[in-house]
Amino acid sequence: MELNYKNMLKALALVEDEKNISEEVILDALKEAMAKAYKKNAELQDIDVVAEINEKKKTIDLYQNYTVVASDDDVEDDELEIGLAEAKEYDANAEVGGIIRRPVEMTEMSRAAVSIAKNVLRQKIREAEKVSVYNEYIDKKDDMVLGEVESVKDKFVLVNLGKATALMPRSAQIPNERLREGQQIRVGIEEVNK
Repeated sequence: MELNYKNMLKALALVEDEKNISEEVILDALKEAMAKAYKKNAELQDIDVVAEINEKKKTIDLYQNYTVVASDDDVEDDELEIGLAEAKEYDANAEVGGIIRRPVEMTEMSRAAVSIAKNVLRQKIREAEKVSVYNEYIDKKDDMVLGEVESVKDKFVLVNLGKATALMPRSAQIPNERLREGQQIRVGIEEVNK
């Protein structure tokens, strides 16, 4: 599948910098999104599809994995299995019981496939961002940090720490202190949860 590789690299760099997520995690998310989009586009949810980024050709290549069976007569599902003779056309070392990869093409995507790809990318980036923020703040446990009061409630105060929001219960506040939204305060990080 053809990509505008320069734009993709720019977008990856922006996400990498802004969200503090490694390029490897983003590329893995992109590969998973493309594989799921192919499955949805082909309307075959049981197939085993993998995507690989070919930096030399500047493409995302899709491959469908098949289990090799002895002959075409033994093939029960032609989307999952392939006869040994045909498998040898793709891989001369193919053996019965092994797995071979056959390149597949996705020239266009349905709306549903695009939606799935977009959702998978968002979910994977969101998960990686949560891990990144957790790793950043777990190192600051028991430290004092500067935050801004975001919201004052009866039983707690929400404090914006930049990349995360902290919940400060009434019992952790200084007695008789009146906090207001937008106020800068120093808080101690006692606990970090994912």
